[in-house]
Amino acid sequence: MKTRALVAIEIDFDAPPQASSTDAHEGRNALTGEPATLFEVKIFPNDANGEAAKLTPESLKTSLAHELGHVVARIADTKANREDPRTKPQGNRFTDNPAKRNFESYADPSRKAEFDARLKSAILIEALIESLGKHDRSTVN
Repeated sequence: MKTRALVAIEIDFDAPPQASSTDAHEGRNALTGEPATLFEVKIFPNDANGEAAKLTPESLKTSLAHELGHVVARIADTKANREDPRTKPQGNRFTDNPAKRNFESYADPSRKAEFDARLKSAILIEALIESLGKHDRSTVN
């Protein structure tokens, strides 16, 4: 079986400090029309380093290697990637400083269960809100 992936990398040295990210979308190769997973990698100064964070050659290499690791994990369909709640965008708006939380969960594995539980709760809240928005209120008495 052949897997095709296209990776677009955007590096923004002037962006305000924030978490770098990797998003995946199912799509097609624009040249051949073949199905492909399209990965959008965005690299920014890391907000875990404080407000004065700058994107240096060293932090650029580290962030890019980390984000490309997400690409490889997605292509390889690793169990860790499938089950890691940090790979899910849902819930982040209901947690305190999600980028810092994610970064700390790598640095302190003993707190992984705490981080995962908070994110899972936030995902449930977001799912509930989304389901309420889709509900046809005209049938409710």
